[in-house]
Amino acid sequence: MQELRPKEKQWLRIFAEDNKIYALMLEFYDENNHLKDDDYSRLKSNIKDSQERGWRLLSLEATKILGQFARANKKMLDLMESYEKKGYLDDAEYELFKWEIEEDGQYEYLLDDDDNDD
Repeated sequence: MQELRPKEKQWLRIFAEDNKIYALMLEFYDENNHLKDDDYSRLKSNIKDSQERGWRLLSLEATKILGQFARANKKMLDLMESYEKKGYLDDAEYELFKWEIEEDGQYEYLLDDDDNDD
């Protein structure tokens, strides 16, 4: 039996939006606060595949920064809306976000989250 770390929970919620198997896993997790070992292995494999496709989760601090930028920048507002809808940024969106905050000198907020590992 496996408890999930915060990012793993976030990934599970994302996957559950479009996949009944993951929706059942999420329901089981919410009721029992753990996943069965085989379900956990499946989740970790899907997380790895998603990261290899370039999907990125943002740290809480990076999400706050995106929200701040979104108030003054149409491109960042579009990114924020995409992140809220999908729960992640794809590689191109992440690179745009990274470029914008590097320009503003806030890149250090991405460093802890850059590899998306738990």
